[in-house]
Amino acid sequence: MLLIVNSKNFAPYGGRGLITIMTDSKTVYDDKPQYLRQYEVGIKSDWLDDKLSFQIALYDLELYNVYYQPDAVNDPYNWQVKGSDRSQGIELSAIGQLASKWYINSGIGYQQAKVHKDKKTPANQDKYLPNTAKHSGYLSVRYLPYNNWFTEVELNYKRSMYNDDKNQFKRPEECYGWLSISLL
Repeated sequence: MLLIVNSKNFAPYGGRGLITIMTDSKTVYDDKPQYLRQYEVGIKSDWLDDKLSFQIALYDLELYNVYYQPDAVNDPYNWQVKGSDRSQGIELSAIGQLASKWYINSGIGYQQAKVHKDKKTPANQDKYLPNTAKHSGYLSVRYLPYNNWFTEVELNYKRSMYNDDKNQFKRPEECYGWLSISLL
């Protein structure tokens, strides 16, 4: 199955435009809404009598009219539009039943998430977005011996990423996991 998505949506409430009705003049924000434009193409393939599915997707996302607060401490009601951010990448995943009572949910991803335009700090253009890893993945294996309980092992991985807009401070890669036993 081939899937092609082209969507555009917006967040009308940005800056001081809170998701409530306010009567004071400080809650008015008359700038353009924040938009998200998305292009995605993917393929899904089912195997083993539809018990196991594989997916691959390529995407290009752009968030524009991104808001920021020039001085959040002293002037929390002042918001500006800084520019746009872009994320392009690929995701692969597999989900389904491996064998009797054994299940898998897994995926890996690669993305380039960068500042596309920045009116506030033009030097940040083409820098990586903070707290966004280029490489990530997860693997979850579940054993379901009876209908009322299961055990599951899950591992998650994120490659190193920047903590700041200027890409000066990198956080090390993270790999963590857990084991759970659950009664249904």
